[in-house]
Amino acid sequence: WQECVDRDRSLRPFKEAVGLFVARYEAWKEENDYFDFLDMLRKGQEQGVCPPVELAVIDEFQDCSPLMVKQIFDWVKLIPKVVIAGDHNQAIYEFMGANPEIFKNFPADETIFIKESKRLGQKIIDKALSIIHKNKDEKDFSFYSVKDDPGSIVEVPSMIHIVRGIEKLRGKDNTIMLLGRDRYNLSKAKYILKEKRYTVRRVGVRVTSTAFAHNATRSNYSI
Repeated sequence: WQECVDRDRSLRPFKEAVGLFVARYEAWKEENDYFDFLDMLRKGQEQGVCPPVELAVIDEFQDCSPLMVKQIFDWVKLIPKVVIAGDHNQAIYEFMGANPEIFKNFPADETIFIKESKRLGQKIIDKALSIIHKNKDEKDFSFYSVKDDPGSIVEVPSMIHIVRGIEKLRGKDNTIMLLGRDRYNLSKAKYILKEKRYTVRRVGVRVTSTAFAHNATRSNYSI
């Protein structure tokens, strides 16, 4: 962050505003006796809290923040067996300080590379690899599908474009789930679905990644 500010002076007022917000937020928490997730991590580290387990499995390690990584390294010293799972090519939280290189270079006793995908068809994998291989450090990275169905790829400008042609996308069992990363696009999608006389119902909210899912039904169709 400091490097960005040093390169672009126009960011200095923004940095000051963020600093003021953080200071007031911390003061508000203290006055009202509130703790947020970062506070829990800090307290856990200060007090040496460790889950009393023989095995710990840490998933999506490539997206762990520096504070979470420190906590995990502390646990590794105390828990008999720790499994670290993740994929550095799926890192999406670098804006929070996550560094996928830590996952790639984790000091493990054993490293297992999973080359088979039971989720994706080969067409989708080939598309993903064409993007991954643009990274010069990932030229040799590969994996393959074990599914009979190769899948298909449809490139569209936005979720709204998909929703407008939703009838064409129903699966064999007439079901579709819309999964979005923000309320803004899903709210627009919900409005369009209502215009199409679908009854829309929110079925899940995963706050940690700000992901929202909606189900919509119309006649015998479910989405």
